[in-house]
Amino acid sequence: MSITPELLELVSSDVPAPPTRFRTIFDISGNTYDERVFSRWYEYFLDKQEDHGLSDLFLRTLLSLLNSDLKFTDYKVAREVQTRKGNFIDILVIGTGVDEGKFLIIENKVNHILDNDLQDYWDSCPGKDENKAAVLLTVGRHHTPANVRNLYKNILHKEWFSELNRKMGSIDLTPEQKHLFFQFATAIENLSKDLHMNEQVLFFLNNITQINKILATREQATLYILNQLEAAGEQLGLEVGARRSDFYRTFQFPQINNIFYTILYDQLLTDEQVIRVFLEVNGANLQRLDELDKTLLPEIQKKGLLHRSKENSYYAHYVGKAYMITREDMANLAHFLANAINEDFSQITEKTVGILHSPVEIES
Repeated sequence: MSITPELLELVSSDVPAPPTRFRTIFDISGNTYDERVFSRWYEYFLDKQEDHGLSDLFLRTLLSLLNSDLKFTDYKVAREVQTRKGNFIDILVIGTGVDEGKFLIIENKVNHILDNDLQDYWDSCPGKDENKAAVLLTVGRHHTPANVRNLYKNILHKEWFSELNRKMGSIDLTPEQKHLFFQFATAIENLSKDLHMNEQVLFFLNNITQINKILATREQATLYILNQLEAAGEQLGLEVGARRSDFYRTFQFPQINNIFYTILYDQLLTDEQVIRVFLEVNGANLQRLDELDKTLLPEIQKKGLLHRSKENSYYAHYVGKAYMITREDMANLAHFLANAINEDFSQITEKTVGILHSPVEIES
C-alpha cells in the first residue's frame, strides 16, 4: 500500500481526543445499559419513603421539563405496573391522599426500540387528562408516536440530570447519599457518551477511507513484528508458541516443560517502542523460586535484570528486561532479540533449567 499525501496529511492532523469516561458501579456489575436497573434507580430517587430527601427535587425537575402544571404533594412510586391490556408501565408516579387521581407515566428507554402501546399506558390511568402527564425518557432524541404526540413529551436522561445537577447545590446530603447520586449521574452521562455519535466517530466517518488505510498500515507493522519474532525463535533454536495472542509470544525449550521465554511485543506499537522479555516459570516450579534465588540472585542483580516482577499462583516472571527499540533495531528485530536473549538471559536460563530439572533433595 502506497503512502499518499492525503494519508500523511491525515496523520499530521488534530485527531479528536476520546471523551473522558469514569467507571461506575453500573460498569463493574455489568449493568451499563440495563434498562430495568436504571428504572430501579429512578424509582429509588423518586420514592418519598427513602431517606435521601431528593424525591421532590427529582419529580419537580421532571415536571418542569415537561412544562406540566401537574403538582404532587402526596404520592407513591411503582415499577412495572400492569395495564388494562397486560402491558407494563416502566415507572408510575401515583398521587395519594389529596393528590389521588394524579399520574405521571415514565417510559424509560435505554437501549431498546420503542414498540410500546403508549396509548394503553395513558388509558390505564383513570381520570381526567389534565391530571396526567407522560414522558418518553430516552438517551438520544426520539420521535414520539403520532397517536400520543399530544400526550407524551420526549425528554433525554441527560437533560433531566443536567437540571438536577444545577439545583443540587442547595441540598444537604450525607456522604453515602451523595455517592449514590453521583454514581447514578455519572452512569447517565456515560450512557450519552457511549450511545451518541461523538467527535471521534464523526472524524472517522469524514475520513473513513484514509483511516482504513492507516489501520491496514498498522496491521502490516504487526505482521512484520510477528514474522521477526518467528525468525528470532528460529535463530535461538526455540519453538514459538502462543500464536493466538495479540500481545505476546513464547519461546519454548525442546523437551522442557514449565520454563520458557515470554516476549511481550504490544508496546512496540505505541509511542513507548519497547519490547519486554521474561524468563517465565510455572507449575510445580513456582514452589522452588526461593531455591533459585539462593544461587542466582547475585548474578541477576549484577546484570540489572527485573527480578520476580510478576508472580501469582499460575506463573512467575522470574527475570526480565525491557528493551527500547530504535528504528535501526526494528529493521532487524529478529537479530536484535536473539542477541539480547543470548547476552542477558542464556547463562541464567541454563542455570535455572539445571536447578529446576535436578532432583529435589529431601531433608532427613
